Amino acid sequence: MNTSSNVAKFTKDTTCSAYMAAAVTLSSPLDLTGGAVFRMLVYSNVKEDVMFKLQPGTDYTQAVYQTYRIQNINQWEEAVFTFPNINNRTDLNRIAIQFIDGKKANGILYFDQIQAPNPTSLQFIPQNIPMGSENGRTIVVKLHGDIFNTTLTPANWISSPLPQGVSISSISRINDTTANISLSGNSPANYSRTSFSLTVNGSELQNPNNASYAVKGSIVFDGNPNWTMIYNDEFETDGLPDPTKWSIDPRPKGYINNEQQVYTDASRDNVRVRNGNMIITGKKDFPTGDPNAPWSSGRVVSLGKMEFLYGKAEMRAKLPRARGSWPAFWLMPASSAYGSWPKSGEVDILEHVGNTFGKAMCAVHTESKNWTNGGNLGG
Repeated sequence: MNTSSNVAKFTKDTTCSAYMAAAVTLSSPLDLTGGAVFRMLVYSNVKEDVMFKLQPGTDYTQAVYQTYRIQNINQWEEAVFTFPNINNRTDLNRIAIQFIDGKKANGILYFDQIQAPNPTSLQFIPQNIPMGSENGRTIVVKLHGDIFNTTLTPANWISSPLPQGVSISSISRINDTTANISLSGNSPANYSRTSFSLTVNGSELQNPNNASYAVKGSIVFDGNPNWTMIYNDEFETDGLPDPTKWSIDPRPKGYINNEQQVYTDASRDNVRVRNGNMIITGKKDFPTGDPNAPWSSGRVVSLGKMEFLYGKAEMRAKLPRARGSWPAFWLMPASSAYGSWPKSGEVDILEHVGNTFGKAMCAVHTESKNWTNGGNLGG
């Protein structure tokens, strides 16, 4: 089994430390993303345990280990050490071999041909792509630990959404370990800085060990740094919100999401601007005199005063710590062009439910994925 002329020898006797080890520190941590199975050839004059340990530097308290029991005396055999659930460890840069660990005993161990996992990975050659210069750009993908198939199938390369007007025109194999992705088209609209991500099906490789591979590295579409502000409110005038930018939207109890509060009109002070902030206040003040509707609050909308198709919306807010509260910052369609909710969509930038303090949520609602069927996109 082993024809090597040089092997490692581990000699232990009763005068040695019970925990003696042979160890090596690697130049960089092990990449275990593709698996954590180690192999080595062993030969011993006793049927005892061989321990294979991985650890970060000399910190044995964070080590993981597996053991193999010698099966045959004075005969080479392969020892396999399988480490479960350590694929996310990025700090393991030291390998230690221990023999008859924890005991003062006599024995000799020869070992050779240690094989660490050879993880297959794909990486981008990093680049930033300016807006307006997307057409003709080439994104380079490098493969490590395997070989690309002779012919690549574009349908097996799944990318994140590209800027509007930009598409992948071709994916070509340059050599065994390099593939080029060619882009066509320039975006006609402003967009924000966008990271490009890519997943490649394992069938594109000759000897895959995973069903798919997320390509590592950085490809960034820079977008247009010169945003044009079309709507802004710094709330500089105390009193009611600026009527050119906001409408106070009164609604009866239960109108929105079957909520218990009454959204009041401008005659009450649930919505006011003070000290550079718009303040929305929830109260128990029986706003309509109905004993079954004790709660009041405020709701403001920009409908009819501002709308946009592409862009970004920002808000600075301080949220209440109150059970039963539900502050939210939404984007809604200006018109129901595709039908009533949820067919025309809804983007919830921020929601905070009072009984889960400290946890902000976001969501996108569509006809097929929305809160009524438990399938809205969000987190």
